[in-house]
Amino acid sequence: MTRTSWFKAGSLAAVCATVGAVAGIAGGAASPSTSGSRPAEHWRMHRGDRIGPPIHAEAVVPKRSGNGFETVTEDNGKLKSRSGNDITITEGTQTETYKDVTITIASGAKVVRNGQKATVDNLEDGDFVHVIQSPEGTRVMAADANFRPRFQGGRRGFRHGPPPGMPGPPPGP
Repeated sequence: MTRTSWFKAGSLAAVCATVGAVAGIAGGAASPSTSGSRPAEHWRMHRGDRIGPPIHAEAVVPKRSGNGFETVTEDNGKLKSRSGNDITITEGTQTETYKDVTITIASGAKVVRNGQKATVDNLEDGDFVHVIQSPEGTRVMAADANFRPRFQGGRRGFRHGPPPGMPGPPPGP
């Protein structure tokens, strides 16, 4: 490299280092202080343990026909009560309640409880409920606290085990 090329490369490296340092300082100043938290809590936050599925969501999506838009609403929570086709869900986390919401389930809704086709009458207080409503229809998925879904196939990876015929993980220390 010529002397001019070395100078350009050095200048570029210095500018990049300066920009990185400024961005790091600005990011550190903008982030909340974790001085009072334990390191394990800090890492859990980054792994996503503190961010769960949405409790309530509304999304505007294109219609399947391609003409116009429609609103899709999702509600998640614990079934508080059921009266006819009205269900009341307590939305929130295990430690904090967001709000109670009453939803009218249409008569043609697809309802699944513990992995089996069901009706609104099969839902029980305390079930974990996920309701999706759109102009195309309503879907209700519910499960009691003891329900563990069976492996349906197609999903592999860290939490789903090795592919069929492959050895499992090595034994621990």
